[in-house]
Order: sequence, then C-alpha cells, then structure tokens
Amino acid sequence: AEDGTTIGQYNIAARSFHVGSDFVYAIVKWPATYTEVSGNTVNIYGECWKDAVTPPAGANANLRAQLGVGPSGTDPTASARWLYRDASFNAQSGNNDEYVYKLTLPATKGNYAYVFRYSMDGVTWTYGDTDGTDAFNKAKLGSLTVN
Repeated sequence: AEDGTTIGQYNIAARSFHVGSDFVYAIVKWPATYTEVSGNTVNIYGECWKDAVTPPAGANANLRAQLGVGPSGTDPTASARWLYRDASFNAQSGNNDEYVYKLTLPATKGNYAYVFRYSMDGVTWTYGDTDGTDAFNKAKLGSLTVN
C-alpha cells in the first residue's frame, strides 16, 4: 500500500520492520554530511560488525545492508516516510564489512537525513548513526542538503 508520501521524486511505500541490536557495531561511515545539486550522485558508505558473521573475508550471503533516506527531523526506525535500498558489499575492513550505495540525489531541493541499517533476516534491523558508538542516536544521522 502506498502512503502517498514522497522524497524528491520517490514515492514511499509503507513497510513494517522491527528494531534490534544484533550487531556489535553499525555506522554511517562516510560522508557524515553532504551538499550537492539535485540529480547528481554520491557514494555513501556504511560499516558493521557482527560476531562470527563479518570477521571472515568477503560478504556474508545472509547479511543485508541498506541505505535509508528520509525527511530531516523524522525517525528512521519508526517513520514510513523513509526509502530504503539495498547496498552492495564494498570491502573487508578488519573484522567489519563495508557497504556502499550510489545515491542519485532527489529532484526536490531541501534537507534530508540518511542512515544505514543491517539485518540477518530482513525483519530485525540494527541502525547505524554517524558515530557508531553505544546505542543508535537519531540526532546523529547523516545530513544531506540538495540544492
């Protein structure tokens, strides 16, 4: 079902998920903030660590990483106004797996937020903010300004 909400040119479908903390480490690695012209692209990187899952070299087939983009000031763990897309495995970083998503910036100018989330089952998600320490902090999301 569509909820009629848009982010730039994207129409957002309502979805259901659970918030968990299965991962020891989850972060939006780079960039923490980004300003660019609509229609251009940016690679956004996230990184995670889960015991017995990420330490072996290469991607784990069961691990899903997604980049989410939504309106600034909204909660990515509770709002249906966020759009999530699967990220690709990029590199092994010590015991962590690094993921990347090439984001085409929305046509609508404005301020957006972004987050990475990680899951082993596609239902329970661990969210990563820009500092990756302790619990997920909604005040530390990635910040995107589209001009």
